[in-house]
Amino acid sequence: MTGTYINQKNIGFTLLIILMIIGHQVASFAQTPTDTPEITPVVERTSQVADAIVAALGVESAEDVTDEQLTEITSLNLRNKSITQLKSGDFSGMTKLTNLNLYDNQLSSLPDGIFEGLTSLTTLRLGKKHC
Repeated sequence: MTGTYINQKNIGFTLLIILMIIGHQVASFAQTPTDTPEITPVVERTSQVADAIVAALGVESAEDVTDEQLTEITSLNLRNKSITQLKSGDFSGMTKLTNLNLYDNQLSSLPDGIFEGLTSLTTLRLGKKHC
């Protein structure tokens, strides 16, 4: 009987060690950084972009916009909004954006990575109306 008791005790100890190892690996996996780019809060974006996002979603203010709502935007109209420059995170999180209209603004350059993550974008309007 004593030998059986020791074997059961050893098995229990071995299972405990295995569970500790698995638990550590799961915890490490959960802390591993992902390739998901950080989403810029709407309140930190160029004011005209933030206003267009709020209007597109029909929410009260930029503070009310969630990351999940950003993914649902498919079209953003920024035509003739007197935009002189954009921030690199202005369109972050808008993975379903297909139509982006930046026509007739005063943009002379765009920041690196401005369109990063816009995997669904099919139409981009840039340019200026000639008077």
